[in-house]
Amino acid sequence: MLTMNIIKASGQKEPFNEEKIRNSLRRVNLDEADIEYIVSKVKKRLKPGITSDQILKMVLSMLRNKGIHYSSRYNLKRAMIDLGPTGYPFEIFFSKLLKEYGYSVEVGQVVKGHCANQEIDIIAIKAHKHYMVECKFHNTFGAKSDLKVALYTYARFLDVKEAWKKKETNIGKIHQAMLVTNTKCSADAIQFAECRGIKIICWKYPQKENLENLIESKSLYPITVLPSLNKQAKNILFKENIFLVKELINCKADLPIDKIDQLKNEASLII
Repeated sequence: MLTMNIIKASGQKEPFNEEKIRNSLRRVNLDEADIEYIVSKVKKRLKPGITSDQILKMVLSMLRNKGIHYSSRYNLKRAMIDLGPTGYPFEIFFSKLLKEYGYSVEVGQVVKGHCANQEIDIIAIKAHKHYMVECKFHNTFGAKSDLKVALYTYARFLDVKEAWKKKETNIGKIHQAMLVTNTKCSADAIQFAECRGIKIICWKYPQKENLENLIESKSLYPITVLPSLNKQAKNILFKENIFLVKELINCKADLPIDKIDQLKNEASLII
């Protein structure tokens, strides 16, 4: 049997891999019988030129019949894109993730470096670790943070680190750069980061503490996973500093009662 190629968001072709679908469905705790049913349906609908996005929509359509808690969590990758169009909501969202994991954070700080003032997306501290966090947001699935982004992050970090080391309050702290993106990093960006000690967090990397796992391990889903969330409601909730589904449960947002009740109901099903 010939292997069917699919077209990824980046435009590249790769062989269809049914095991990828199985693994992603297992992450949302779908039972094995339903997983095999969905995989078999997808395989029957494969055709030349099919895209990964078309396959995603196929799977989501079938998952919605099982329950929104399945389809919404499966659609996490798109939800990360939907935090846009600007990068600021992603910065706030990630700062909230860091807080949930025990970090103290400051967002959007201008820091005096050794040579120049640097605007830092997030300053994060946990125990003796002191991080300069660079957040890179992309509006499309195929986009990656590349080597230039890693180089730029490292150059700014060196300037900030030199100034930080001179402060008495930072004695004993280990300073490190962290590069975070809502999509993926290129192979050469990862290679450079590993060489220079930059902590990278992105989609599927590193193996354990990647963005996807950090979200799912503590059910820290963004509100953009909610199927009935429209642009107007999203912007209102962002203005009220509500970025996580768990924050929506007990909030009093300035939305029509029927809308907020609908969103809260979906939120309770997801988490």
